[in-house]
Amino acid sequence: MQLGIKIGPDNWHERLEKSQATLCEVWFRIDWLEKYREMFSYLSKNKIKTGLHFWGVINNNIFPQLLSHDDSIRKESIDLFKRTIDIAGENNFYYINAHPEARELFRLIFPDGKVELLNQKTSDSDAQKYLLESTQILTEYGKKKNVLFILETVPRLVPAVWWGEEKNFSLINTGTVPSSWLLPLGQSGIAINFDIGHTMSESISPDPQIQIKELKERLIPLAPYVKLIHLTTTIPPYDRGVDTHNGFETTDYEQGAIPSLEDLKDIISLVSHHNPDLLLIPEPETHHLENYKILQNVLQ
Repeated sequence: MQLGIKIGPDNWHERLEKSQATLCEVWFRIDWLEKYREMFSYLSKNKIKTGLHFWGVINNNIFPQLLSHDDSIRKESIDLFKRTIDIAGENNFYYINAHPEARELFRLIFPDGKVELLNQKTSDSDAQKYLLESTQILTEYGKKKNVLFILETVPRLVPAVWWGEEKNFSLINTGTVPSSWLLPLGQSGIAINFDIGHTMSESISPDPQIQIKELKERLIPLAPYVKLIHLTTTIPPYDRGVDTHNGFETTDYEQGAIPSLEDLKDIISLVSHHNPDLLLIPEPETHHLENYKILQNVLQ
């Protein structure tokens, strides 16, 4: 089991130097590739195990959809992920992480991440079929490049604006992929990233105990196929349908954050029992170094 730290185009050197982490996950916007050159050189030179968390859009600002009934959308999406795998392979990185995302096609408008629905929905049966096909293609392509392709669990709803000063929690139902859909993918050999906050958002209960109970119930069948866990907490109201990307500091728990540190250890043990090489990446919105140190002490 290995704990890492999240880094991006800013403050990456400080986080790596102060944490001395031997694993990291890069918030990677593929259209910003040139901004990452110095970072990538540092990571390769220092032999830090690295994953790329993909962000980007295809033509017309459409968020990549591996399960769309539109063949051209699906092909463009697969090709963009293949390019990300190529970049990871060229730098000797370990994995790329991708979102399967949604049955509804939508645009993601940078820089603030505004969501625009396009009213093109794929049926459940077609979406499941195409998702399996697409992820099998990318898994096999990754093997050829010595890069692990990982698919992440996603929230039940998404904010209308994802980043920037206008970030808000006006929520949109894009028909995101439920975690249960990832089980046949895992059984077919596709690696899974179990994002705690994302998966917890599937529960519609306001009760924190029920939230944790249902989270573990969703994890248990997926656990043998989970290679990565994104570690976060969520503050009330728990039933809003989206995570809040809180961390593990005292101030987070004073706001009612879940899971507790004890529950977190239980969640991790459900997976590490199957996969002793499990990777752990904290994803708090702020205070990355402080949260890394807390989790480092908890997991020792």
